[in-house]
Amino acid sequence: MNKRPFTHTTSEKVTDRQLMKAVATSVVSILFCILLLVAGTWAMFTDSATTTTRIVAGNFEGTTLVVTNGNETVSPQEDGSYFLPAGVYNVTFDASASTASNGYVRMTIADEYVCYTAQISPEQNDGKFQFVLDLGTMDASFSAVYCWGYFSGAADVDNGGSIRFR
Repeated sequence: MNKRPFTHTTSEKVTDRQLMKAVATSVVSILFCILLLVAGTWAMFTDSATTTTRIVAGNFEGTTLVVTNGNETVSPQEDGSYFLPAGVYNVTFDASASTASNGYVRMTIADEYVCYTAQISPEQNDGKFQFVLDLGTMDASFSAVYCWGYFSGAADVDNGGSIRFR
């Protein structure tokens, strides 16, 4: 009797049955690994997940936006953005009733130009921030998001300033 398992002396011969059992076990193990690899790859590339879109915007409580063209006030669309035909507009952000101490506004014009205001504070200029938006001959959409805190870059428009497109 062999006291050391898994070892064979040179005089012992491996039978065809033992050899076939070892080869069959190896083949089944390799096929199982290939199956797992194929199944994992298929699962990774066919999986899909859907989530609902949620837009989170940090708006000041009590802040308003008024866009005027001469004496005419422009009404926002359902999504809160404005469609502005070519022309000159007066834009006023009123933060006088805001609960935030400081903030700025991120504006998107014509869906591609992003501009930032200087700091807006309820204590400065009675909480009003005004500027002129001159679209020249361009029709454009206009949207604004009020943000708390301080903008880390340089402002594109100061209070009383203007943004011009030509």
